[in-house]
Amino acid sequence: MRTKAKKKLLLVTAAFFTGFLVVTIKLSYVMIAQADKYLSLARNLHQRDREIKAPRGSIYDRNGVKIASNKAVYSISVIYSQMTEREKVIKVLSENLKIKESLIRKKYIKIQ
Repeated sequence: MRTKAKKKLLLVTAAFFTGFLVVTIKLSYVMIAQADKYLSLARNLHQRDREIKAPRGSIYDRNGVKIASNKAVYSISVIYSQMTEREKVIKVLSENLKIKESLIRKKYIKIQ
């Protein structure tokens, strides 16, 4: 009777150890072999593309004067708490958006 209990205990222990070993190997594979893949996925989270819906058309009043129309609108978001090189970011924004650095700093200080 004792040998049956020992065999069951040994079987359960072996199954538990095997399961633990499989999980450990899988985690090691993900953390080591696929590190570059997940790093690039994490970096790509900071840039998002949004689908722009089709234009809806212009709106005219009864005299034929256009009172509303479509135009493309772009927005840029900067997460200030995650910036490490604030001056460099301000300079790049200024150059690309053709806005004075002082104006960007003023908005930054207002938000901060």
